[in-house]
Amino acid sequence: MILSTNNLFYKISFIFLAIIFFLAIFAVFPIKILSYFFILLVFFITAIFLINNQLGFFLLLLIRPLLDVLTNFNIISIGDLSFNVSAIFAIITIVLTILVYFESKVNLQELKTKRFWWIFLAITFVSIVISIDKFSSLTEWTRLLSIYAFFLLGYLIIKTKDDFIKLLEIIVFSGLIPSFFALYQFVNDSGMTLPMEGITNRIYGTFAHPNLLAYYLVLILSILGYLLLIKKGLFINSALAVFYTVILILTFTRGAWLALIFIFFIVGAVKYRKMLFALIIVLLTIYVLVEPIRMRVNALYQYNPDSSIEWRKNIWKDGFSIAKEKILIGHGTGTAHKIILEARREKAGSPDPHNDYLKLLIENGIIGVLSYLSIIVALLYNLAKGYFFSKNLEQKNLYLILFSFSLVIFLLSSVDNVLRNTVLQWTLWAMLGGTFVDYRK
Repeated sequence: MILSTNNLFYKISFIFLAIIFFLAIFAVFPIKILSYFFILLVFFITAIFLINNQLGFFLLLLIRPLLDVLTNFNIISIGDLSFNVSAIFAIITIVLTILVYFESKVNLQELKTKRFWWIFLAITFVSIVISIDKFSSLTEWTRLLSIYAFFLLGYLIIKTKDDFIKLLEIIVFSGLIPSFFALYQFVNDSGMTLPMEGITNRIYGTFAHPNLLAYYLVLILSILGYLLLIKKGLFINSALAVFYTVILILTFTRGAWLALIFIFFIVGAVKYRKMLFALIIVLLTIYVLVEPIRMRVNALYQYNPDSSIEWRKNIWKDGFSIAKEKILIGHGTGTAHKIILEARREKAGSPDPHNDYLKLLIENGIIGVLSYLSIIVALLYNLAKGYFFSKNLEQKNLYLILFSFSLVIFLLSSVDNVLRNTVLQWTLWAMLGGTFVDYRK
């Protein structure tokens, strides 16, 4: 805990001062009605976190998916600067992580990949100086720092095996409310229709986009796979796995479909051959019997000049041309969206690169891409090492599933905006932080 349970006076004093601080913000700056509720929510989470780190940590993981659709909603404006939901959450997370770190006095020497994270964060921070939009760069860097903060929180707060299982269960249940909203959208035909997709009613729940929900569900389904392998809550976790799979299918996100298939193919090929055989049978059955899915899959290899695949190829071509202008150091962290929008003004579609490595190449040049790749390589190495050297079956299964998920998700980052999926990144790195704590040795 940040504040000892014996120091009730200091807890109450802090909360009282925080209330005064928020009331001062309300009085000085123009704030929308929805912003009041959000700031009170942030205050509530912060207070809980200070009283009980683990509970506050879990609340952050539970609540953030519910607010993803409001990510770009501006909470407060100070002059020309605006702070949205994502920025406020990122700042609060970073501050709380700093407090936990200094209170815990834990030695980070054993934390895997940390030095590669430091290099990446240093490079992306320095690029703010040469950025064409310094506030956007600072905002994106703060978001990246918040992802590392969750990595640290997982390492600092998860201390026992029971803590880790609780973390996994929290992540699993964090998808329930977004999925029920998504199911409601499907039933009421109120999902999202996107240009060039050829499919209406793509459900997204409480997320900002169907793809964001889909990749988050892939992580949850991977966790459920692990819990089922260790025979944890067989009935309820099996039911949840079926429910989440149905929601994932209804997002019509092919990248996420492929991610889940590849993850279980890797796990099956390495260790569980019977599961691999059953998976093949199920996939073939779904492909043959469900026409919308068959059409969506067939579109991957059928040429269509108006398809999202061809659109991606065009934006990648334009993106590489932009990246070449400053190939070594890039245009500045968080500027790819703005630069592509200006360059492709006459062309339709989102200005997001849909390729994390291209995004980093545009923003931080070759140096930035290499530093990010070093994090990925170090992570995969440590997960593979954990799998091969662990003598505990449950640990081996955990390392295998995390390795499979990480490998697949970072490969698919070359065709989608996975790094921009803050909810997924927070949750994944929080879980990885908990995976690397000493008790797992």
